[in-house]
Amino acid sequence: MPKFVDLTGQRFGCLTVLSLGEVLASPGTRSARRMWQCQCDCGNLTEVCANNLRSGNTKSCGCMRNQPARSAKRLDLTGQRFGHLTALRLSDRRTTPRLWTCRCDCGTVLDVWANNLCSGISQSCGCMRRGKPIRRPRRAGYGSKMRKQRQEALVHNSYKK
Repeated sequence: MPKFVDLTGQRFGCLTVLSLGEVLASPGTRSARRMWQCQCDCGNLTEVCANNLRSGNTKSCGCMRNQPARSAKRLDLTGQRFGHLTALRLSDRRTTPRLWTCRCDCGTVLDVWANNLCSGISQSCGCMRRGKPIRRPRRAGYGSKMRKQRQEALVHNSYKK
């Protein structure tokens, strides 16, 4: 059996370890689980297995389930510019991933996925494509020589008919 480690007084997430609880024996094996009496930040008392505390599997009495898990990781893009788009606010539409309401320099207001804004995929409402084409990096094999060959093939195929 591994060496006993006293967890009294230590914090694991929202739980503070108060004392050693029951030692539960697993049926059919010689191993035992040490349970610890813990108090959550919300005030509830709960018993938690030592392995779950140390591994991070248990961080609260269960009161954290009601809170959004990723709220701390959510980015605030309000006021930031992404090309010709300015992020105004989170969209009213509830979707995952999150949509942001943005205003383009031309005045159009539209909803854009947050990951498309951050990665640079969305930089305008589409007005730049209509007025002045956005230069995109060329893919391998599509240089001027290949373009000329494709144009010649199109012209050749149109005369065949």
